[in-house]
Amino acid sequence: MDTLEYARTRKNDTTLLSEILAKARLHKGLSHREAAVLLLNEDPAVTEQLYKLANQIKLAYYGNRIVIFAPLYLSNYCVNGCTYCPYHAKNKHISRKKLTQEDIVREVTALQDMGHKRLAIEAGEDPLHNPISYILECIDTIYHIRHKNGAIRRVNVNIAATTEEEYHMLKEAGAKEVHVRISSPPFLHPCYFGTDVPSNDQLIAAQHSTEEIRKMIGADSLGYMQIDYLEGMAGGLPLCKACFDGNYPMEIPKEIKQD
Repeated sequence: MDTLEYARTRKNDTTLLSEILAKARLHKGLSHREAAVLLLNEDPAVTEQLYKLANQIKLAYYGNRIVIFAPLYLSNYCVNGCTYCPYHAKNKHISRKKLTQEDIVREVTALQDMGHKRLAIEAGEDPLHNPISYILECIDTIYHIRHKNGAIRRVNVNIAATTEEEYHMLKEAGAKEVHVRISSPPFLHPCYFGTDVPSNDQLIAAQHSTEEIRKMIGADSLGYMQIDYLEGMAGGLPLCKACFDGNYPMEIPKEIKQD
């Protein structure tokens, strides 16, 4: 069922609303459907509970403060084709630029003059133009900038998929935490309909738990998209999820199936 339709038909379900709020009180993440039910709820009493709980959770994690990270875009070179992002490789209407270390000093100094002490650096996925060595060099440059109102206190790094070796390089360079998020559910079963993965032996998530994989790559946390999120994104369109849940839409011929 489409997420919004699911929420519309359950927005006044007091039992469900209570269950969702109880889950939130335990600081457990809500699914997109659960969040939609809360947002469409029309009961003022439930809305008041929601506001109070949101404030409690905010105070528990961040205290009585608002933390702002100023974005700093290092490079818009990218090899991906994500059409929702203007950096995508097929966009021929923008010029491509990669900041030099001198550019970064000027940009960070200007941000410090505006009062910023925390940065969120971004770069497109491009192993040639934006290798991990470039990202690490940029971080080092930023932390060594001394300006009239002090130094940058914290740099958050938002970069695309990297290798196990590169995760360790981030740690060795001084990253306090490395959090990895995969924009799909775990790939648990072979795909026989387009992706050349004939055996479970080639799938790390089929061989190891999420916690085991986290330790292997040296990350502080590892998370995957929940499969119901994927269904919600499809908006009711036909969707093959066999590689995630093992439910194939047809019988797999024995001559190509491998265990």
